[in-house]
Amino acid sequence: MIQLEVEEVESRNEEYPMLLAFLELMMTLIDSPVPSKLGAGFRVPGFEPYLDFLRDSVLLKFASRAYRRPADKVSEKILSVCLWCHGIFLVVISKPCV
Repeated sequence: MIQLEVEEVESRNEEYPMLLAFLELMMTLIDSPVPSKLGAGFRVPGFEPYLDFLRDSVLLKFASRAYRRPADKVSEKILSVCLWCHGIFLVVISKPCV
């Protein structure tokens, strides 16, 4: 589970390659219609669990995360991903599920 990896492993190492890869995957997938039954049977269906993770584990914890290299926290990539996360909420809530 990505949340466990980010909070237990990557936070301890103060580097976030898995989180960044997950965010890049989400940026790619958001351009496609989201099936309303996505994940049904295994978890709450739809895209909402991903949005919850982005909100709770990425955006809300961004300021409190430690980084091995302090410059990484304000790196263009990290900041652009955070801005993208904010934008994704606007896109997803305006898109109907299929």
